[in-house]
Amino acid sequence: DKDIYYLDIYSDNNPRKVKIKGMIIAPKFTTETNGEINIDILESATSKKVASSEAELPSGKFVYSISKPGKYEVITSVNGYSDSKTEFIIPTDYSTGEINIKAELKPVKKEETYKTDKDDREFPYYTVQLMALYNPVDVSYFTGIDDVKVAFGKDLFYRYTTGIIKTYKEAKQLRKQILNMGYADDIFIRKVTRKLLKKIEGGNKK
Repeated sequence: DKDIYYLDIYSDNNPRKVKIKGMIIAPKFTTETNGEINIDILESATSKKVASSEAELPSGKFVYSISKPGKYEVITSVNGYSDSKTEFIIPTDYSTGEINIKAELKPVKKEETYKTDKDDREFPYYTVQLMALYNPVDVSYFTGIDDVKVAFGKDLFYRYTTGIIKTYKEAKQLRKQILNMGYADDIFIRKVTRKLLKKIEGGNKK
């Protein structure tokens, strides 16, 4: 008798599911004070969300599976901590079956919450990103959603958001309401700091 071995050959027609295993470390984190740890995985080129979840508490672990090759980033946010971004690449030859990610969140210093000189926005705040496009559309496109904002970024994308939301809990409720209107489930919550705002908008606000 001969032993028979099966060899998986991965390709675009037979993509390999790559397991993304993560560990979130947030010193002195408590659900009572800080709420939930929010995790978004985005395609780097388009900022399109491919997955969203909350870390398993209190361990801080999360697991995803992605089969499309490309460059991605994991955005982790939670009340009271600076956002964390970790980039990873799924190779086109499907040579990787598992990617391990470790993100350490740093507590936000009190002086980082402030009002700007130019307006009355307080940072950090939250918003729900509805869409990111190379070619702009009128805000009236987003039927049923009030106070839609558009910002043109350094990466040449027009980003459409719901404006300022004070807490993650309120942003989560608004996202749920928008999904119930029939919008695509790739809309996601973004925590906005002045540093992130300057990076995204590049000084061009509409």
